[in-house]
Amino acid sequence: MEHNLSMSTIKTALEGFISLPVGVNRRYSVLIPMVEVDGEVCLLYEVRSDTLRSQPGEVSFPGGRIEAGETPRDAAVRETVEELLVAPEDVAIVMESDFLVTRARTVVYSFCGELKRDPRTIDFSTDEVKEIFWVPVRYFLEHEPKIYHVAMHMENPSDFPYELIPNGKDYNFMKATDDIHFYTYNDHVIWGFTAQITYAFAVALKRRLDGYRPRIDG
Repeated sequence: MEHNLSMSTIKTALEGFISLPVGVNRRYSVLIPMVEVDGEVCLLYEVRSDTLRSQPGEVSFPGGRIEAGETPRDAAVRETVEELLVAPEDVAIVMESDFLVTRARTVVYSFCGELKRDPRTIDFSTDEVKEIFWVPVRYFLEHEPKIYHVAMHMENPSDFPYELIPNGKDYNFMKATDDIHFYTYNDHVIWGFTAQITYAFAVALKRRLDGYRPRIDG
């Protein structure tokens, strides 16, 4: 099929384009739910059901894969409604938080929202959730996570075309590390992407409470 590549045709074709991270092949969205318990604002977490194929028994936020035609915001609300068995009007999005782009070519969007329910009255879906618990927001402002720096090693295929790049096998490939975050609260371990998203939220909140407003952090 031949295309008319005039400037006007190209500009028309690109109107409304939505940018995504290059190379990403899976997109997920989670909600960081804020709940109020006895006057204390807390973050609500799930322990994933032991029957789930993916990450059973791990601590997570409500969330899941973004479906076709769905925005990340809509996905975060839908997954929260499905997992916690609350009404859509019980979820009020406060802001879009930072997102993760993982080395597994996955992007994880996150939204902070108020969950307008006493978590002690939530009758969650046992198909997906083993239990829920909540942690005071204050805890994350007063406690830093433990962060472990893990070296990532690149392994090129045997037919990699070194002859096509400067210096061939001696090319100075970028060395990468991954930061794995851990929080512990009572008997629960919050780690990995969930801890990383929690930490990003805590850093953003603390800076803004302290009057720091620039969107791009230096």
